[in-house]
Amino acid sequence: MKAEDFKLVRVDWFDAQSGFSSPMNLEELMEVPPVQTTSIGCLVHEDKEKVVLGFMMFGTEEYFKHWQMIPRRMIKKITKLKEVNNKSPEKMKLCNGCYHKTNPNNKTGYCYRCKRGKYNKETQKWEGGVK
Repeated sequence: MKAEDFKLVRVDWFDAQSGFSSPMNLEELMEVPPVQTTSIGCLVHEDKEKVVLGFMMFGTEEYFKHWQMIPRRMIKKITKLKEVNNKSPEKMKLCNGCYHKTNPNNKTGYCYRCKRGKYNKETQKWEGGVK
């Protein structure tokens, strides 16, 4: 399988804790909460018992340098992630008023910062923006 064949997911789960660096009395131990953890990676496998994530796949060899198996009972939520920004840098335009990038569909040629201008605290109004 290729890296793009795997779904990218976010797994929110509760991790176990243990320690031996400093002694704790029973009262202190009762106050130790589970650690809420988030892992983001390639969904390699899932079944009723576990979810396996892979991170950093080596070429076409199908080896993962780092992997993680999370028991289902520790999982709070699994979210399938979508590509957030599919705009390639070549398609992005620069604002006519500054160095910020703008959406390629922006007809004004100005970023939202230049369109908005600056907020004057004394008059409590936006001033100097591009119309």
